[in-house]
Amino acid sequence: MLRLEHENITKLGRKNWQFSYSPSGARASAIYYTLIENAKLCGLDPYQYLKTVFDEIVRNPNFDPKDLTPQAIAKKQKEDSAATT
Repeated sequence: MLRLEHENITKLGRKNWQFSYSPSGARASAIYYTLIENAKLCGLDPYQYLKTVFDEIVRNPNFDPKDLTPQAIAKKQKEDSAATT
């Protein structure tokens, strides 16, 4: 089922990417879709993940990009959850 879902996303992406007017626009779309799908695979809500990332970028302009990957955010949330229980 998971594979079929990813194939559907790729088909949808292929259809939408034809409207990327430049290589940099297509690259930005690919990065965005990759982040969203990785957030889902890590059990994160994509909206909340992106909100967390954007809030952190505003709060800390010297952020480390490695700390804002879906894997890092999911790990931090697990650690925070374990610390409060």
